[in-house]
Amino acid sequence: MTNNYLIIVNVSSTNGKISYKLSTYPDSQPVSGTMNVTPGDSLSWHVQVGIGGVPVPLPYTIAFFEPNGKTPDTEFFGVSSVSVPAGGTSPSLHVRPLQSSIKYSISAPGIGIIFDPVIQTGDGMIYRNKDIAGSNSYAVTWNINTNDMSYSLDGVVQPFPPTLQIKYGDTMSFTATPSTAIQIVFTWDQVTNWVSPFLQRTNVMPTPAANPIAAMQVKDPGDHYAANHGVFPFVLQTANGTQSNSFNLTLV
Repeated sequence: MTNNYLIIVNVSSTNGKISYKLSTYPDSQPVSGTMNVTPGDSLSWHVQVGIGGVPVPLPYTIAFFEPNGKTPDTEFFGVSSVSVPAGGTSPSLHVRPLQSSIKYSISAPGIGIIFDPVIQTGDGMIYRNKDIAGSNSYAVTWNINTNDMSYSLDGVVQPFPPTLQIKYGDTMSFTATPSTAIQIVFTWDQVTNWVSPFLQRTNVMPTPAANPIAAMQVKDPGDHYAANHGVFPFVLQTANGTQSNSFNLTLV
């Protein structure tokens, strides 16, 4: 059973001193020390800032770090940070199937870093920074002049099929010929944070465009639920708008 957490962060600033209180909604349970979660749980934050006793909506950023508190982490939630430019409630993030912990900080302009608590999960099947046995490395080539796409796997070149089956841990690189900076554009999906198999809430990559696009690892664990579960339509695109045919990447 997974849980949906809304972490209410009440921050006050009086005479230059910052204090905060965390609780969960709707049960209003206080959050102190390490917060334990399970894979598939959904977390969002709502920051309420009171300056001189007056509530003020401020933009804020949540940054996630490995346990050392210094190295940005993208494995726990699939993103290293979340910005909330209008203040209020952040987008929901889903815990990936790790056995690990992260630190995170919330910062707001004029206040700075508010705090850096810890979130931990111990029920996942995946450990941080481990090679994944049986993973494949796909090298994709797009011929812009003929609009043909192919991929190389274990030295064998094949036409890119309408749907290519991939799995967690696989890597993919992309090259355009003749050499032109390109981006991968995935169809935006409002249902799930995983709009690409590589990163949450990111459907165009890299920024800026590049050639080749360095190998990216499939990070979507496939544990979310959506109408198009694990299906990622995409095109390759040049800076002047030239696009490849559309293909699908499908998680298996």
